[in-house]
Amino acid sequence: MVILVLTLLGTFGMVAASVTIWSVAYVVLDIFDAFEAALYFALVAFTTLGFGDVLLPLEWRLLGGFTAANGFFAFGQITALLIETMRTLRLHQRDMGS
Repeated sequence: MVILVLTLLGTFGMVAASVTIWSVAYVVLDIFDAFEAALYFALVAFTTLGFGDVLLPLEWRLLGGFTAANGFFAFGQITALLIETMRTLRLHQRDMGS
């Protein structure tokens, strides 16, 4: 159980780091004035939620799609990591029982 919780916390950390990197990029590119707005947009785009209440300027709108695609693939990788962790744990449990 500890390994699974640590894996979940690690994946949460990876998502938080990715969203933060996108947020910093938005601020550095001067797309958003405030970090909070950049963080909010990055989180909404990265999770492919897409509220649409905060939008990128027209010349940067493709960047939002890249953020969403990055999040989409990241969540696929996270799913694979969690499944592999569960598989490895179950194999270890099975081997310990024999």
